[in-house]
Amino acid sequence: MPIGIMINALSVLLGGIFGALGGKKMSANFKDGLNMAFGVCSMTMGIYAIAPMKNMAAVIFAIIIGTGFGLLIHLGDWINRGAVQMQKFISRFINAPTGLDRQTFDATLVTVIVLFCASGTGIYGSLTEGMNGDATILISKSILDFFTAAIFAANLGFVVSLIAIPQFVIFIALFFAAHLIYPPHNPFNDF
Repeated sequence: MPIGIMINALSVLLGGIFGALGGKKMSANFKDGLNMAFGVCSMTMGIYAIAPMKNMAAVIFAIIIGTGFGLLIHLGDWINRGAVQMQKFISRFINAPTGLDRQTFDATLVTVIVLFCASGTGIYGSLTEGMNGDATILISKSILDFFTAAIFAANLGFVVSLIAIPQFVIFIALFFAAHLIYPPHNPFNDF
């Protein structure tokens, strides 16, 4: 059961609501300070994930091959185009909040969509949970995402909450793909 994915999507949904309702009370200094802390937490999670270095050669090889393949097929462009299409769809129903021009709203919304739907931690966490059932990466990410969603919703409004839907769809697809490719070990099957 994809517990981590459900918790992560709920954290974006609730963080967006929290930020839209009370975000105007957050100062810019407070938001900047939190963003700095989020960056440190994300880097620490990444370092911790590779710290055991049991399979460092495989990790390095996968990064090089994955980066080369991503550049070859222009994966970054595909991700940005997908985010722009989501933004266009969402913008049909949601107007830019007062105080933001349409161009700034659209650009920020695309950034937020990519941040929540195509983050390395989210993709890695979804694959990990699908392969071995470990939801700790996504649960840790959920704490960061709640506050990140709140900060973005302070400027963009309730639209940030809607990003939980495509995020859930993308992460659940990765979960089931990983589950099919590398099913989790069930000790009861050994008998």
